[in-house]
Amino acid sequence: MATVQLKGIAKKYTENYAVKGVDIDIKDGEFIVLVGPSGCGKTTTLRMIAGLEEISEGQLVIDGKAANDLSPAERGIAMVFQSYALYPHMSVEENLNFGLRLQGVPKAEIDAAVNNAAEILHIKHLLDRKPKALSGGQRQRVAIGRAITRKPKVFLFDEPLSNLDASLRVQMRIEFARLHQDLGATMIYVTHDQIEAMTLADRIVVFSEGRVEQIGTPLQLYHQPNNLFVAGFIGSPKMNLVPVQVESADAQFAVVRMTDGSSIKVACDGRQQLKAGEKATLGIRPEHLSVQSSDQGFGVTVTLCEQMGDSTMVYAQLAGFDKPVVIRVADVFRAEQNHTLRIGINPELAYLFDSSGKAVPRHLQEIHAQYV
Repeated sequence: MATVQLKGIAKKYTENYAVKGVDIDIKDGEFIVLVGPSGCGKTTTLRMIAGLEEISEGQLVIDGKAANDLSPAERGIAMVFQSYALYPHMSVEENLNFGLRLQGVPKAEIDAAVNNAAEILHIKHLLDRKPKALSGGQRQRVAIGRAITRKPKVFLFDEPLSNLDASLRVQMRIEFARLHQDLGATMIYVTHDQIEAMTLADRIVVFSEGRVEQIGTPLQLYHQPNNLFVAGFIGSPKMNLVPVQVESADAQFAVVRMTDGSSIKVACDGRQQLKAGEKATLGIRPEHLSVQSSDQGFGVTVTLCEQMGDSTMVYAQLAGFDKPVVIRVADVFRAEQNHTLRIGINPELAYLFDSSGKAVPRHLQEIHAQYV
């Protein structure tokens, strides 16, 4: 396998940068996921690694060797695309061995490589079938198998599950995790689905507008987002982000006033970033809000309850705020529309972001310290 280093990588079209100043150091055998909204530069970055896009600025190093000027075939990579790109007139076996036959690999080696890939992906019983006789998940396995037969240094995946239905996506996520464990290969995986990123990655690279916003393990990004973008992107359902005004801030706590006039305490060190009277943003994950039986917390008006079986998603309106506040209750919970609830916040589980969108350092509970 191999390490991959991106040093100041950029892609420029005429006067505009699609990707700018990307620095990523990928370890041997690591599963890295590039995630972000459509048009953020993650696929362009993957294509530059593959050699399908020319690198405008910066240096790409694969397994210690400068790769900017190497052809795709010389880079030791294999790419699996969003579209399966299988040859419809060939059988599964022929699709798997086609690249090796073009290279003139001896037949015994080809047969061994195909059998190995088919066994790893559990598709040996499909070798005689044509792609039209396969399900979406089976076609994806064949596309991955074709990559495995090449024995690449690095596997690249460009949104490989986006064409599958919801239940099959879950199954294939498990397959990808097992595949990485079995092969121990360096894998770089692009998706816009943050659930895929959270469940598959050793580390996640969050992209926005052609730049890297943050790199970290899934739990690091969940518990310690650097800024508003990462906070709002990582987590499902998304973090509630509410505009507030700073009342006071010291080394232990900040007190902020919400749009309904309620004062909320947040465990953070706001001495450097927060000043009384300034605007800020309060971040609270839906699972960290709780329905109160007393007058503590702040008041909201229920607009909708979604029963999920093991939990309930409560959508509510906060006075002075035009977006719904989402509360996840870990049980069956019922409330009529327009019913008023009191919602509590644990100061240790709240986030504050200054007027520029940068996270204010938090005082984490002991249970979270292992993730930072």
